[in-house]
Amino acid sequence: MYSLVIADDEPIILRYLENEIDWNAYGFSLKGVASDGLETLELVRAVAPHLLILDIQMPNMDGIEVLRRVRRESPATLTIILSAYSLFSYAQEAIRNDAIGYLLKPIDAEQLDEMMIRASRKLQERGTRPVNVEDSADPVILAQQYMERHFSENVSLESVAEHCFVSPSYLSKAFRTRLNCGFSEYLTKLRINEAKRLLTFSRYKVQDIALTVGFNDLAYFCRVFKRATGKTPLEYKCKLG
Repeated sequence: MYSLVIADDEPIILRYLENEIDWNAYGFSLKGVASDGLETLELVRAVAPHLLILDIQMPNMDGIEVLRRVRRESPATLTIILSAYSLFSYAQEAIRNDAIGYLLKPIDAEQLDEMMIRASRKLQERGTRPVNVEDSADPVILAQQYMERHFSENVSLESVAEHCFVSPSYLSKAFRTRLNCGFSEYLTKLRINEAKRLLTFSRYKVQDIALTVGFNDLAYFCRVFKRATGKTPLEYKCKLG
């Protein structure tokens, strides 16, 4: 199952989404709900969900600001914006911050179905692995899932091994045996793939993209990107334009 978090400040809507929708049918497991912006941000930090369904109008922090912060802190999380407001400016701002869809209240079942299928397909295209019971004891799969959610952070072999309850040497060898690549190589691939996506679909500056995907040194990011793609980030972006 992919993980899901829902945020809405209307109790009726929140109860409906929490209790009346069969999320399992879409391949998602609901990991938590929130009713204000700050609570949502804390929940996303704790869970790092694959998908966030996010209301625009919430107390303490509005949905657009939450979305901006999620983009920086948990860039692998997909977001669907939910709102009672049909103003185009909201949709523009949501899309500008990489939301994959925009749903209006009252929620239309067919539109929700379309959005959930879109989210599932995007996760599959990324190669993101859903969590299931059989995977829970496999340290390599656990490591992949953890890295897919936290690659933008200061991730190390030691920290991931600790998360998976195995030794760093065991995890390093398991990556070589199972994935035919080293830990650092796999982490770099995740970061470069996300950088390519942001260069393609966002208006972020190259230095902002470098920070977003986990590179604190812009020059080093450019060298790694060129080694992986044959082009500098600017060359890659210009070719797309």
